Amino acid sequence: IDNPPYQLFYYGELPKDNIPSVSIIGARMCSNYGLENAKIFASELAKNGVQIISGMASGVDGISQKAAVNCGGKSYAILGSGVDICYPAGNKSLYNDLKENLLDKKVAKVLCESEQYNSFYRALTYWIGFNDTKI
Repeated sequence: IDNPPYQLFYYGELPKDNIPSVSIIGARMCSNYGLENAKIFASELAKNGVQIISGMASGVDGISQKAAVNCGGKSYAILGSGVDICYPAGNKSLYNDLKENLLDKKVAKVLCESEQYNSFYRALTYWIGFNDTKI
């Protein structure tokens, strides 16, 4: 990761380097076709031991993480807000699921050099370092 953060705050543990991981990212306001495909990809990958990493956003991101959790897979969320802040509020149940299952599912938060500089878009740049590929 170019210009990595000096700190990383997280619940549980970070994704394991020796286990394949995929970021599933997409439109927040997507079609039913997009949502269904996100569910299918995430479920099948998670069932086969692939770690699902996303930003817990509305739409494709959150749906893919819910699908991974629902089939017993591992999902990690890199958030642009603090680990104690759920954004978007509509994904509170996913946020709680990730937090409550800390032994298997994690919520991670990337912090930049200062809280003032921290942003969702900055956190997105660190997704690259946590996954093997993106969908």
